[in-house]
Amino acid sequence: MPRLVANIGFLFTELPLPARFAAAAAAGFTEVEFVGAYDENPDTVARWARDAGVAVTLINTPFGDAVAGDRGLAAVPGREAEFRDGALKALDHAAACGCPMVHCMAGVAPRDEAAEAVYRANLAWIADQAPGMGFTIEPISRASMPGYYLNRTDQAVPTLDAVARPNLGLQFDCYHVQLEEGDVHGRFRRLLPRIRHVQIANPPGRHEPGAGELDLVWLIGEFDRLGYQGRIGCEYRPSTTTTSESLAWMQPSLIKCNR
Repeated sequence: MPRLVANIGFLFTELPLPARFAAAAAAGFTEVEFVGAYDENPDTVARWARDAGVAVTLINTPFGDAVAGDRGLAAVPGREAEFRDGALKALDHAAACGCPMVHCMAGVAPRDEAAEAVYRANLAWIADQAPGMGFTIEPISRASMPGYYLNRTDQAVPTLDAVARPNLGLQFDCYHVQLEEGDVHGRFRRLLPRIRHVQIANPPGRHEPGAGELDLVWLIGEFDRLGYQGRIGCEYRPSTTTTSESLAWMQPSLIKCNR
Protein backbone atom coordinates (compact mmCIF):
# COMPACT_ATOMS: atom_id res chain seq x y z
CA MET A 1 0.00 0.00 0.00
CA PRO A 2 1.15 3.57 -0.56
CA ARG A 3 2.37 5.28 2.59
CA LEU A 4 0.48 8.32 3.89
CA VAL A 5 2.63 11.32 4.78
CA ALA A 6 1.63 14.32 6.92
CA ASN A 7 2.24 17.64 5.20
CA ILE A 8 3.06 19.75 8.24
CA GLY A 9 2.78 22.97 6.28
CA PHE A 10 -0.97 22.32 6.15
CA LEU A 11 -1.59 19.96 9.07
CA PHE A 12 -1.06 20.72 12.76
CA THR A 13 -0.64 24.43 12.02
CA GLU A 14 -2.23 25.17 15.38
CA LEU A 15 1.28 24.31 16.67
CA PRO A 16 4.69 25.89 16.01
CA LEU A 17 6.67 24.05 13.34
CA PRO A 18 9.03 22.15 15.70
CA ALA A 19 6.05 20.65 17.55
CA ARG A 20 4.31 19.48 14.38
CA PHE A 21 6.76 16.63 13.89
CA ALA A 22 5.77 15.04 17.19
CA ALA A 23 2.09 15.79 16.59
CA ALA A 24 2.27 13.94 13.29
CA ALA A 25 3.90 10.98 15.00
CA ALA A 26 1.23 10.98 17.72
CA ALA A 27 -1.45 10.86 15.01
CA GLY A 28 0.09 7.72 13.53
CA PHE A 29 2.23 9.11 10.74
CA THR A 30 5.77 7.87 10.34
CA GLU A 31 6.75 10.40 7.68
CA VAL A 32 6.28 14.12 7.09
CA GLU A 33 6.74 16.56 4.22
CA PHE A 34 6.90 20.36 4.19
CA VAL A 35 8.18 23.20 2.03
CA GLY A 36 11.38 23.50 4.02
CA ALA A 37 12.64 25.48 7.00
CA TYR A 38 15.41 27.47 5.39
CA ASP A 39 15.71 29.99 8.20
CA GLU A 40 16.86 27.14 10.42
CA ASN A 41 20.10 25.22 10.53
CA PRO A 42 19.57 21.93 8.66
CA ASP A 43 20.87 19.95 11.63
CA THR A 44 18.23 21.60 13.82
CA VAL A 45 15.46 20.53 11.46
CA ALA A 46 16.88 17.03 11.32
CA ARG A 47 16.85 16.90 15.12
CA TRP A 48 13.17 17.86 15.25
CA ALA A 49 12.33 14.94 12.99
CA ARG A 50 14.67 12.53 14.73
CA ASP A 51 13.39 13.37 18.21
CA ALA A 52 9.81 12.87 17.03
CA GLY A 53 10.65 9.57 15.37
CA VAL A 54 9.47 10.56 11.90
CA ALA A 55 11.25 10.58 8.55
CA VAL A 56 11.22 13.57 6.20
CA THR A 57 9.98 12.45 2.78
CA LEU A 58 9.83 15.64 0.70
CA ILE A 59 10.90 19.28 0.84
CA ASN A 60 10.71 22.07 -1.76
CA THR A 61 13.40 24.26 -3.22
CA PRO A 62 13.21 27.75 -1.68
CA PHE A 63 10.53 30.17 -2.87
CA GLY A 64 12.93 33.10 -3.24
CA ASP A 65 11.44 36.34 -1.90
CA ALA A 66 7.98 35.07 -0.98
CA VAL A 67 6.86 38.45 0.33
CA ALA A 68 7.63 39.99 -3.07
CA GLY A 69 5.66 37.25 -4.79
CA ASP A 70 8.28 34.64 -5.62
CA ARG A 71 6.99 31.07 -5.74
CA GLY A 72 10.19 29.34 -6.67
CA LEU A 73 12.75 30.27 -9.30
CA ALA A 74 13.39 27.28 -11.56
CA ALA A 75 11.60 28.78 -14.60
CA VAL A 76 12.36 32.46 -13.99
CA PRO A 77 14.74 33.93 -16.59
CA GLY A 78 17.59 36.01 -15.22
CA ARG A 79 17.56 34.38 -11.81
CA GLU A 80 19.41 31.19 -12.56
CA ALA A 81 22.14 31.88 -10.01
CA GLU A 82 19.56 32.44 -7.26
CA PHE A 83 17.79 29.22 -8.16
CA ARG A 84 21.01 27.26 -8.03
CA ASP A 85 22.08 28.76 -4.71
CA GLY A 86 18.70 27.87 -3.26
CA ALA A 87 18.80 24.40 -4.79
CA LEU A 88 22.13 23.70 -3.12
CA LYS A 89 20.64 24.83 0.18
CA ALA A 90 17.74 22.42 -0.39
CA LEU A 91 20.20 19.61 -1.02
CA ASP A 92 22.01 20.43 2.22
CA HIS A 93 18.74 20.30 4.16
CA ALA A 94 17.69 17.09 2.43
CA ALA A 95 21.01 15.45 3.23
CA ALA A 96 20.81 16.46 6.90
CA CYS A 97 17.29 15.06 7.22
CA GLY A 98 17.85 11.97 5.09
CA CYS A 99 15.11 13.27 2.80
CA PRO A 100 15.03 11.37 -0.53
CA MET A 101 13.09 13.84 -2.69
CA VAL A 102 13.02 17.56 -3.52
CA HIS A 103 10.21 19.36 -5.34
CA CYS A 104 11.64 22.00 -7.69
CA MET A 105 9.38 25.05 -7.53
CA ALA A 106 8.99 26.57 -11.01
CA GLY A 107 7.96 30.06 -9.93
CA VAL A 108 5.91 32.83 -11.44
CA ALA A 109 6.84 33.29 -15.08
CA PRO A 110 5.14 33.61 -18.48
CA ARG A 111 4.70 30.42 -20.48
CA ASP A 112 7.11 31.24 -23.26
CA GLU A 113 10.19 29.74 -24.87
CA ALA A 114 12.62 31.72 -22.74
CA ALA A 115 11.12 30.50 -19.46
CA GLU A 116 10.91 26.93 -20.72
CA ALA A 117 14.56 26.95 -21.75
CA VAL A 118 15.59 28.22 -18.30
CA TYR A 119 13.32 25.67 -16.62
CA ARG A 120 14.78 22.76 -18.54
CA ALA A 121 18.36 23.88 -17.96
CA ASN A 122 17.83 24.35 -14.22
CA LEU A 123 16.07 21.00 -13.84
CA ALA A 124 18.84 19.20 -15.70
CA TRP A 125 21.43 20.98 -13.57
CA ILE A 126 19.88 20.05 -10.22
CA ALA A 127 19.17 16.47 -11.29
CA ASP A 128 22.84 16.10 -12.23
CA GLN A 129 24.04 17.59 -8.92
CA ALA A 130 22.58 14.68 -6.97
CA PRO A 131 21.93 11.65 -9.18
CA GLY A 132 20.99 9.59 -6.13
CA MET A 133 18.26 12.06 -5.11
CA GLY A 134 14.74 12.18 -6.50
CA PHE A 135 13.37 15.44 -7.92
CA THR A 136 9.83 16.37 -8.91
CA ILE A 137 7.92 19.06 -10.75
CA GLU A 138 4.33 19.78 -9.77
CA PRO A 139 1.58 21.43 -11.81
CA ILE A 140 -0.13 23.92 -9.49
CA SER A 141 -3.58 25.31 -10.28
CA ARG A 142 -3.93 28.93 -11.35
CA ALA A 143 -6.57 29.53 -8.66
CA SER A 144 -4.11 28.47 -5.96
CA MET A 145 -1.01 30.23 -7.25
CA PRO A 146 -1.76 32.88 -9.89
CA GLY A 147 0.94 33.25 -12.49
CA TYR A 148 2.69 30.00 -11.60
CA TYR A 149 4.56 28.67 -14.60
CA LEU A 150 3.36 25.05 -14.54
CA ASN A 151 -0.39 24.41 -14.23
CA ARG A 152 -1.23 21.17 -16.05
CA THR A 153 0.15 17.67 -16.40
CA ASP A 154 0.14 18.04 -20.19
CA GLN A 155 2.56 20.94 -19.75
CA ALA A 156 4.79 18.90 -17.44
CA VAL A 157 5.19 15.91 -19.74
CA PRO A 158 7.11 17.72 -22.53
CA THR A 159 9.44 19.22 -19.94
CA LEU A 160 10.14 15.82 -18.39
CA ASP A 161 10.74 14.34 -21.84
CA ALA A 162 13.14 17.14 -22.80
CA VAL A 163 15.15 17.02 -19.57
CA ALA A 164 15.21 13.21 -19.67
CA ARG A 165 16.79 12.56 -16.29
CA PRO A 166 15.89 9.27 -14.55
CA ASN A 167 15.77 10.95 -11.15
CA LEU A 168 13.25 13.61 -12.27
CA GLY A 169 9.54 12.85 -12.28
CA LEU A 170 6.04 14.16 -11.76
CA GLN A 171 4.44 15.24 -8.50
CA PHE A 172 0.74 14.46 -8.95
CA ASP A 173 -1.48 16.59 -6.73
CA CYS A 174 -5.09 15.41 -6.96
CA TYR A 175 -6.44 18.80 -5.91
CA HIS A 176 -4.62 20.76 -8.59
CA VAL A 177 -5.29 18.15 -11.27
CA GLN A 178 -9.01 18.22 -10.52
CA LEU A 179 -9.16 22.02 -10.67
CA GLU A 180 -7.21 22.33 -13.92
CA GLU A 181 -7.96 19.14 -15.85
CA GLY A 182 -10.35 16.75 -14.12
CA ASP A 183 -10.35 12.98 -14.72
CA VAL A 184 -8.00 12.42 -11.79
CA HIS A 185 -8.20 8.63 -11.95
CA GLY A 186 -7.69 8.45 -15.71
CA ARG A 187 -4.79 10.89 -15.69
CA PHE A 188 -3.14 9.06 -12.81
CA ARG A 189 -3.44 5.76 -14.66
CA ARG A 190 -1.93 7.17 -17.85
CA LEU A 191 0.85 9.07 -16.08
CA LEU A 192 1.77 6.42 -13.50
CA PRO A 193 5.20 5.61 -15.01
CA ARG A 194 6.19 9.26 -14.53
CA ILE A 195 4.72 9.80 -11.05
CA ARG A 196 7.19 9.97 -8.17
CA HIS A 197 4.98 11.51 -5.48
CA VAL A 198 1.26 12.07 -4.88
CA GLN A 199 -0.58 14.64 -2.78
CA ILE A 200 -4.24 14.78 -1.81
CA ALA A 201 -6.77 17.44 -0.88
CA ASN A 202 -10.45 17.74 -1.70
CA PRO A 203 -11.88 20.50 -3.90
CA PRO A 204 -13.42 22.98 -3.65
CA GLY A 205 -12.12 23.92 -0.17
CA ARG A 206 -8.84 21.99 -0.25
CA HIS A 207 -10.04 19.93 2.70
CA GLU A 208 -9.64 16.38 3.95
CA PRO A 209 -11.13 13.28 2.27
CA GLY A 210 -14.89 13.22 2.77
CA ALA A 211 -15.19 17.01 2.68
CA GLY A 212 -15.44 17.77 -1.02
CA GLU A 213 -16.14 16.51 -4.51
CA LEU A 214 -13.51 13.74 -4.85
CA ASP A 215 -13.73 10.29 -3.27
CA LEU A 216 -10.13 10.37 -2.17
CA VAL A 217 -10.33 7.21 -0.06
CA TRP A 218 -11.47 5.31 -3.16
CA LEU A 219 -8.71 6.95 -5.20
CA ILE A 220 -6.05 5.89 -2.70
CA GLY A 221 -7.27 2.32 -3.06
CA GLU A 222 -7.17 2.66 -6.83
CA PHE A 223 -3.65 4.06 -6.76
CA ASP A 224 -2.63 0.96 -4.81
CA ARG A 225 -4.47 -1.36 -7.21
CA LEU A 226 -2.74 0.25 -10.17
CA GLY A 227 0.64 -0.46 -8.59
CA TYR A 228 1.72 2.89 -7.16
CA GLN A 229 4.16 2.18 -4.33
CA GLY A 230 5.27 5.70 -3.46
CA ARG A 231 4.12 8.21 -0.87
CA ILE A 232 0.86 10.12 -0.62
CA GLY A 233 1.18 13.50 1.06
CA CYS A 234 -1.84 14.75 2.99
CA GLU A 235 -1.60 18.36 1.89
CA TYR A 236 -5.01 19.61 2.91
CA ARG A 237 -6.48 22.30 5.10
CA PRO A 238 -8.58 20.72 7.85
CA SER A 239 -12.21 21.76 7.75
CA THR A 240 -12.36 20.99 11.47
CA THR A 241 -11.20 22.99 14.48
CA THR A 242 -8.07 20.88 14.93
CA THR A 243 -6.04 18.67 12.63
CA SER A 244 -6.71 15.60 14.78
CA GLU A 245 -10.45 15.95 14.19
CA SER A 246 -9.85 16.04 10.45
CA LEU A 247 -8.15 12.62 10.53
CA ALA A 248 -11.35 10.65 11.11
CA TRP A 249 -11.26 9.60 7.43
CA MET A 250 -8.14 7.53 8.12
CA GLN A 251 -9.98 4.29 8.74
CA PRO A 252 -8.11 1.19 9.96
CA SER A 253 -7.73 -0.06 6.39
CA LEU A 254 -5.77 3.08 5.56
CA ILE A 255 -3.85 3.43 8.80
CA LYS A 256 -1.74 0.47 7.72
CA CYS A 257 -0.41 2.69 4.93
CA ASN A 258 1.60 4.46 7.62
CA ARG A 259 3.22 1.45 9.20
